[in-house]
Amino acid sequence: MALLRLAAAAQRRSMCTGVHVGRCVSVRLRPFLGDLLAARRAVQAAQTQHQTDAIVLVSERQGASSAPSAASADGEAGAKRLRLLAALAEDVGTSAVPTVALMDGECSGSAVGVALHANFVVATERTRLA
Repeated sequence: MALLRLAAAAQRRSMCTGVHVGRCVSVRLRPFLGDLLAARRAVQAAQTQHQTDAIVLVSERQGASSAPSAASADGEAGAKRLRLLAALAEDVGTSAVPTVALMDGECSGSAVGVALHANFVVATERTRLA
C-alpha cells in the first residue's frame, strides 16, 4: 500500500528526471536520447546513495508524431538509442534498490520493456498496453 501511495505522489507532481520524493527517486522515462541518458544516470546515482529507499519509474507518453520509436530511428542514432534502452533496462533489473514502474495511460514499446525489469509494476485502470 505504501508503494501505491508513493507511485501516486510521484505521478501527481510535475517532476523531471532524478527528483527526490521523500527517500525515493522519481525517474521520468521519455523516448528521446538525451532524456534516456539522463534517466540512466539518475538510476545509477540512486543506486549509490544510501538514503534511497526506492526508484519510481514514471513513463511519459508523448503523442505518436513527437515520440520517435526504435523502428523509426535508423543508422547510428537508432543503434545508440537501442543500446541505451538495453543498458537502462539492465540497470533497473539489477538494481539493489527496489524499483517501481508506474504505468498510467497508454504504454508501449520500450517503456514496457524497461518497466518489466522493475521489481514492482503499478498499473492503473487507465493503463493500456500497446
